[in-house]
Amino acid sequence: MDNISHTLIGVGFYRMLPKKYRKPESFWASTVGNNIPDSDVLQRFFPGGDDLDYIVHHRGYTHSFLFALPLGLAVGMVVNRIFRKPAGSRLGIFVGMFAAILHILADFMNDYGIHPLTPFFNRWYYGDSVFIVEPLLWVALIPVAILTVHRKWAKTSWAIIGAGLFITLWFIPGLNRPFILLLTTAAAGLVLLILKTGKEWIGITSAVLTVLVFLGASSTARGLVTESWEHARLLDERLLDVTSTPAPGNPICWKSWIRTENEKYFVSRLAHVSLFPRIVPVGTCLAFDVLPGKALLSPNLLPSSYRVHWVAQSDLSRELHGELLSKSCRYRKFLNFVRIPYVLPLGKDGEVVGFVAGDLRYDRGREPGFADFSFTYSDVCEGSTEWWEPPTKRSGARELPRSNE
Repeated sequence: MDNISHTLIGVGFYRMLPKKYRKPESFWASTVGNNIPDSDVLQRFFPGGDDLDYIVHHRGYTHSFLFALPLGLAVGMVVNRIFRKPAGSRLGIFVGMFAAILHILADFMNDYGIHPLTPFFNRWYYGDSVFIVEPLLWVALIPVAILTVHRKWAKTSWAIIGAGLFITLWFIPGLNRPFILLLTTAAAGLVLLILKTGKEWIGITSAVLTVLVFLGASSTARGLVTESWEHARLLDERLLDVTSTPAPGNPICWKSWIRTENEKYFVSRLAHVSLFPRIVPVGTCLAFDVLPGKALLSPNLLPSSYRVHWVAQSDLSRELHGELLSKSCRYRKFLNFVRIPYVLPLGKDGEVVGFVAGDLRYDRGREPGFADFSFTYSDVCEGSTEWWEPPTKRSGARELPRSNE
């Protein structure tokens, strides 16, 4: 999640503490502790590191329970020292450590992934349920922050941040306008209710219910996509992975990638899903998501339904994947992160001189994004290129029975 959301979760946790424990040191231990695992951003400045190293290791060691707890402990000790409490004061230390765990749980909820069980199990875990900047969480928790802070400039700042988010939503092309209007109206009513009554539990409860709704909707969306794919009865194809990401502030509309394999290709298919198509038709669910990216997508031939609309697909040759895997150390490093990969050859004078590879989950627009990288057969890497179990090596792949048609 974004760091504003992490901070708001920290404020919410602070407000949930018994009143006698709501002290300055617990406030700062909660808000800072809810952000401290993202200190892995510092690796960008390590000698020899680059953007590829960052995305591979972001949400790595600092997002594991074993390493996050000492980070939370350090936050608690520093906060205790700042507020002239004994370094071992239990309140600041407990809050700091629990806040660091809350950060991991919050990051689990979106599709980027975390490594909570490192170093014992070095695989990615995905919640696939909440958009990385979720407006409904901001709506529920910003009023709690306004009630919590005392200085006028701080209250004003939180109000501006919340207003700015909803203004931005109106300018995102393709979002369902009637739904955004409904969302804005409901959000304004909830904010006024919390601020007028002064009951922060309304906001905290709303945030928890929001997460539960998205978790349930995510499971339903992935189930619909998987069922639609299975209904097609594709020959000799095995299911490897299914992702899901909701539209911002909208648990009805979902974007899903389903990754399969056959003898020649890894096939990634994009689907849009509407859980209630009578309210929001699937064709209008994620209209903004059809903007062209860098990957070469072909029309998807799977039959769509009133709930699942198949948009496009990308085919990655097993031969090309294997060749890059054996010859490019940067590509092997990239596989530590990528979940839904695509690869594009780069040509010069009729010859392939390199490749661009990226993750289809984040392929938006023609310009290179944070998950797009270039590779050659002559890449040079220092040290190990394997840290995590590659997401593309998912266990539990299953083969469908051969169709008789």
